[in-house]
Amino acid sequence: SKMLPVDFVLIRGLARESRHWGDFISSLEKQDYCRSVTCIDLPGFGEFNQISSPLSIEAIADFAYSQIKKNQSERKVLVSVSLGAMVSAELLSRHDHLFMKAFLMNTSFSNLSPFYHRMQLQSLQHFLGAAKAGQDAEKREAEIVKMISNSPDKLDKISKEWARVFKDKPFSLFNVFRKLLAASRYKIKKEPPKTPIVVLRSLGDRMVNPSCSEEFSQFWNLKLLSHPWAGHDLCIDDESWVLDCIRRELTEIKN
Repeated sequence: SKMLPVDFVLIRGLARESRHWGDFISSLEKQDYCRSVTCIDLPGFGEFNQISSPLSIEAIADFAYSQIKKNQSERKVLVSVSLGAMVSAELLSRHDHLFMKAFLMNTSFSNLSPFYHRMQLQSLQHFLGAAKAGQDAEKREAEIVKMISNSPDKLDKISKEWARVFKDKPFSLFNVFRKLLAASRYKIKKEPPKTPIVVLRSLGDRMVNPSCSEEFSQFWNLKLLSHPWAGHDLCIDDESWVLDCIRRELTEIKN
């Protein structure tokens, strides 16, 4: 039986916005299972870069919900990564029938994993490098790409693109710290949401320890799919693997 196409909602991580999904959006739009793709920007970033980022994941989730509910589709599927997946966990906990299915990539929660797994020491050199880059957007974004991707061949192209994104819609370090604070305090609910959730993780993630996704999937008893070598940003490193996972999981949904 052929699956009816669905409407995707995408949420990115810490200091990221819609355009940081890059080629993944157009690749997703080309899939026969996709009817539309909507990206949600969070306060302080992208189209909302003038707003202060709230100090709790709950408040960020409220904001995301106000954007998502404009999409009236009954067949929405959520795809999110990192801090965006934390916001997604809260959204799914609060709103039972908002999504048919959700895919949460490389995320972590303060009540499940120790802080040194949530932000691994080996990624701190890039974090500091990004902070030291000051006004040099391309240098800073290159440090970020090095931290979240294991595909050095893509570094140059992506850091140039992301530097252009930053110049167009700059974000403040103030908002990055506010969002980090929100993430560091957020505790996931005991009770799993009703929406079926699939956890995707990268075993080559140097930013968030892959054990965080395992702890999360065990806590809510979720399906866990592991990529053997990709970095924190799975969609940069192996988008076709992500698209195949989504395809396999969606064919299990009865129309």
